[in-house]
Amino acid sequence: MFTMYISPLGDLIRQHNVSYHMYADDTQLYLSFRSNDHESIEVAKSSIEQCVLVIKKWIASNFLKLNDELLVVHPKHIETPSLHSIAVGDEVINPSECARNIGVMLDQNLHMEQQITTICKSAFLHIRNIRKVRKYLPQHAAETVVNALVTSRLDNCNALLLGLPKNLLQKLQYVQNIAARLIMGTNKRDHIRPVLKKLHWLPINNRIVFKILLLTFKARAKLAPQYIQNLINDYTPQRNLRSGSKCLLETPNYNL
Repeated sequence: MFTMYISPLGDLIRQHNVSYHMYADDTQLYLSFRSNDHESIEVAKSSIEQCVLVIKKWIASNFLKLNDELLVVHPKHIETPSLHSIAVGDEVINPSECARNIGVMLDQNLHMEQQITTICKSAFLHIRNIRKVRKYLPQHAAETVVNALVTSRLDNCNALLLGLPKNLLQKLQYVQNIAARLIMGTNKRDHIRPVLKKLHWLPINNRIVFKILLLTFKARAKLAPQYIQNLINDYTPQRNLRSGSKCLLETPNYNL
């Protein structure tokens, strides 16, 4: 019912040529600009300011409250863009160093360090609580509880962690190892691979790759949202090549 109630927001946002995602009470506006182009920055700033102002007026007239947050994302090796704030009416919104996006902590450089720290902190809290009652639980019950409270956090949006440095992923692997030993009752000196194998658990890095493969399969099978399907295109060579029959995907151009 709430989604239906705020559905007119989509029409307002599209009038300002701003991209957006809506999920329950979370509405995200986003657009890109060149960090070294003052004119591009000003155009982006003006579009966002006008769009948010219209949204704020609509929300006020429909008995809702707006909690706004600004995040400017850019590579670390590029100087921070000169987008220091946006003005919405009499309110000035300054950029945040980190913002929560449907349970995921995104930082300015997309390093994901804050997200991993948040996952580990929450997972260890639940592991400590489960350890207090572990002796009263049979193995299958302990596994169910750990999967519900710990493993689910390790898997949540883990596709975003692909390609991160090993030292960051190792923190999540450490959490998984402790959770596995808690279920099986093994000593911390025992090798972890046999323990994970008995539980049929993939290591963290493999779980991330598996999630990417699952999303890719769903996109090709038309089971994923349209904005994900648009990212996956079949490779079609310009002339008759053997690679044309290998079901390859098109690799987009990118600049690091």
